Amino acid sequence: MQARGGSQPAGFSLPELLVVLAILMLLAVLAIPRYGGVVEKAEEAKAKQNMHAIHTSQEAYRISHGRYSPNFEVLQDQAGLAAEETGAGTNPAESLMVHRGYIFRLNRTTPTEYTVTAEPARHRDRRPHYRMNQRGQIITLIAGQVVGEEGGEAGITPPDEEEQPPNP
Repeated sequence: MQARGGSQPAGFSLPELLVVLAILMLLAVLAIPRYGGVVEKAEEAKAKQNMHAIHTSQEAYRISHGRYSPNFEVLQDQAGLAAEETGAGTNPAESLMVHRGYIFRLNRTTPTEYTVTAEPARHRDRRPHYRMNQRGQIITLIAGQVVGEEGGEAGITPPDEEEQPPNP
């Protein structure tokens, strides 16, 4: 196609467009797998952050009520978690929450003990699972094997579990 009054062609030729399209496709092929990995890392970081928020909320609830909360619905306002879904688990002592790619399970075994587990909603076999107890200790598991441990309040026990001095 010739431009009016000149010898310069108007627009791009087909080979030029194909080269640009091929470059864009190559960039997309390189970027998409990395994007998935970045999203997974962000979900893992958010899951650990949520575990800390749950622990803080449980401690605030225990201070106010003398026991830990039995479910996530009570903790949502305190922890600032905007869960996509909450509900009851498979047993009466279990509460479920889905938040940013992770499924959280709260089990309150006694009024002074609980565990929270977080498992990924996708790719469960290769992504980390987290488990936390009432002391705030988070254990990281991959494929059932412990790969990390952090936090916790060593030596701090709830008031109902404090050691009593021995009787003479």
